[in-house]
Amino acid sequence: MIMKLPEITEKQKQENLKMIRRKIKENPKNKTLAEAAAPKLILEDPDLFNRINKELDKKIVGEEATRKVILLVANGRNVDNPSERASYNLMVNAESGAGKDYVTSNTLKILPKSEVVKRRRITKKVFAYWHNSKFEPEWTWDKKLFYCEDIPNSVLNEDVFKVMASSGNATSTIVINQKAVDIQIEGKPVMIITIAEADPKSENLRRFPIVDLDESINQTKEIMKRQSEYAMKGYSTDYNNSVMEAHNYLKRVKVKIPFADLIAKHFPIDHIIMRTNYNRFLDYIKSSCSYHQKQRTQDKEGFYLSTEQDYTIARECLTKTISSKNLVPITKNQKKILEKIRRFSNKDKFSINDLVPKITFMSDRALRSNIDKLTDLGYFTRENESVLGINKPVIMYTFVDSPTFKIPDYNYITSNTSIETNNTIASIASNTKVKEVKEVNETQIQDELSNYLCDKCGNLHLPEINCERDGTSTLATPPMADF
Repeated sequence: MIMKLPEITEKQKQENLKMIRRKIKENPKNKTLAEAAAPKLILEDPDLFNRINKELDKKIVGEEATRKVILLVANGRNVDNPSERASYNLMVNAESGAGKDYVTSNTLKILPKSEVVKRRRITKKVFAYWHNSKFEPEWTWDKKLFYCEDIPNSVLNEDVFKVMASSGNATSTIVINQKAVDIQIEGKPVMIITIAEADPKSENLRRFPIVDLDESINQTKEIMKRQSEYAMKGYSTDYNNSVMEAHNYLKRVKVKIPFADLIAKHFPIDHIIMRTNYNRFLDYIKSSCSYHQKQRTQDKEGFYLSTEQDYTIARECLTKTISSKNLVPITKNQKKILEKIRRFSNKDKFSINDLVPKITFMSDRALRSNIDKLTDLGYFTRENESVLGINKPVIMYTFVDSPTFKIPDYNYITSNTSIETNNTIASIASNTKVKEVKEVNETQIQDELSNYLCDKCGNLHLPEINCERDGTSTLATPPMADF
């Protein structure tokens, strides 16, 4: 809980700033303290998520929506009670050379190195043996993120990999010297993978939503422009240490969504995969709440309570992964097929042979497979027809141009609720340990540090650190409680 600080005038703020700068200049220890306090204060910025995303501009041009999805999914490692553990998986799908590994890798660089496990290549059955609990009893994949570049489809569709992607805690029984031996792997990591030619089996569409990159010519120009600007001016592309360090203070927490009952009726139900995608949306809300845990209230059971801001962030990120009215992910190549076929009206029928001359970026066999998958997802209708000169019926397809589902905003889902429901949400909020939230910027971080200036020794130090002059911890002004 944070104590409210005394109001100070703008003149006092400027005086504090000058004093802090002078104290830091006079004593290097003060600079160390300032650097130590800043990460914790950053976590109290109400615009924290956008602030972190803005920091990524130093290394990544554009791709803001994709970066946000990666950040939100990655932070799922800090949610202790996901609705479905597979919610925190992600597939980044783009052409080779489009920068998918660059964008993903540099987004994840802002996270603690101890929590990210990166590999460029793995074998199909590695998760059956990796970090065997018999030899590493303290190890768990919980609160870890596994990132693999350009994962082959053979690994993606391997049973062992699918088990880890679904629920983790994999138990395998193998034969060693003619004896059955059990191997237990503890925990479930967040799993983020990149892939150029994705061909996931249908069950993997449930485990890995797909996010793509901007492969347009304009995006290429912007990247080259940024690279030239940094080269000319000698700008640093290093992330701010305080922003990176802030992630070390995020704990794994349990989250509740007080308004969850208002969401379900607004989601489509005509595809079985919606059971998974709806849970994923709830888990995205929980991830946002855990990201903002230093600002959220807790109920009497210790659960952190999600807010409208968490719904809005989750909505933006899930929208980026939506490819159809049922929220079913489709691959980059499937999107390209749809773009080619959109010139057909709903009444025009076509066969696979009609498409072959127009779709040259994949084999005939791959085209047939993808058309069948898109038909199953409701993009086409299919029927057999007799064609003059051909002895057997030909499968003809008709394009169904149905609109993509749009997730309603928070105001919409709460606008038509009953008085009883709104009272319930209000009651949940009132029975919590309320934490005051303050907007934090770089100037205020320095202002807050003035509360640690000691009248006796002239140094900046935390309440629990005794004064160098007389051994007490008396400070000039009331400090913030330790967070």
